[in-house]
Amino acid sequence: MHREQIAHDDETGLTLYLIPDDDCESPQDHDDAVILCIYHRRRLNPGARHGFAAQDALHAFVKANCDPKRGQWAAFPLWAYEHGHIAYRVGPANPFYDPWDSGRIGVALVNLAEVTNHNDSRAVKQAKALTAAQGAADDYTAWSNGDCYGYQVEDANGESIDSCFGFVGSDSADDSAREAFAYAVADARKALAAALETARPDLYPA
Repeated sequence: MHREQIAHDDETGLTLYLIPDDDCESPQDHDDAVILCIYHRRRLNPGARHGFAAQDALHAFVKANCDPKRGQWAAFPLWAYEHGHIAYRVGPANPFYDPWDSGRIGVALVNLAEVTNHNDSRAVKQAKALTAAQGAADDYTAWSNGDCYGYQVEDANGESIDSCFGFVGSDSADDSAREAFAYAVADARKALAAALETARPDLYPA
């Protein structure tokens, strides 16, 4: 995908582009609430930066911290389906229907203090933790498949006046891009109005 024009304003000449981001950081690089521990020879292991490079270390941590009744962390099986692209899912059983191209690939650890409230019941905490784990798996799926973008706002001369990169998922990038574009257009229209008032004060009586 090359850069894609997704909005244009005729009055100001501003144009908004969505651009693939090949240098996007992994969403796991800064996530301490959900840690995906992946054990596959052809895949990176985000859990390594937390000390879980070896499965023995992970198993010891789960045993000490992930008791469903009183543990401070939750642990869920992490599954992967790979056929051209790769998809990650979290759950007690393999959610994919292809036994040949899917299987368990690791564990998703969730810090309950980061994703739940103190007064939540254990059942609610586990449910919220599962939701958070699947959200992290979805983000990591998008990043692993190169579904990463940035946006750029250009003026009528093709000069960049605003840009931001590092969005995982086209929906997230599109929403942020359009919000930024709306602000840019509003500012540009104010500037045009001010310039016109200066050039033609007769059109703006006191």
